[in-house]
Amino acid sequence: MYSRTKKSGFTLVETLTYGVGLVIVLGGIVTFTVYLYDWYRTSTIPTRVDQVGIALINRVSNDIRGANSVNDSSSIFNNQNGVLSLTTTSGTISTTTVYALQNGVMQYKLNSTATSSISSDDISISGFYVKKLTTPVSTVVRVEIDIDYVTKAGTNTSIYNGLAVLRQSYQ
Repeated sequence: MYSRTKKSGFTLVETLTYGVGLVIVLGGIVTFTVYLYDWYRTSTIPTRVDQVGIALINRVSNDIRGANSVNDSSSIFNNQNGVLSLTTTSGTISTTTVYALQNGVMQYKLNSTATSSISSDDISISGFYVKKLTTPVSTVVRVEIDIDYVTKAGTNTSIYNGLAVLRQSYQ
């Protein structure tokens, strides 16, 4: 006679069923995570670009306001890759500040120190335009910074403008 003993474990069909179910659940989790990351990036990048653009315009404008003069020989006006060179004198101490756009990154240089980046490496600045306006009374500098960023809809450009009077130019 046959004696039936109870076998423990899973059959091949049960194992395959569980495996397929696990793959489907993990695939759904991965898809949801990718979608969530994409949504987060799309919703936060314009805000980050605004923060960077406003901070750059404020920094350049503040330095313009405190400057005595614009160095025309070392500045590049009305160009996409503009350069702004400012001289500030306090007593007998004179400092030169230079702003320039190089390879999509805003560069800053004070006197003869090393050039440093003042914009994030992950944000591409596509234009830095400088325009100098001189009146019999004062000097005004207008700056424009263009920042490109990518979304699902394509590449967008945000433009930030600043206008500042060299306070030291009319004293």
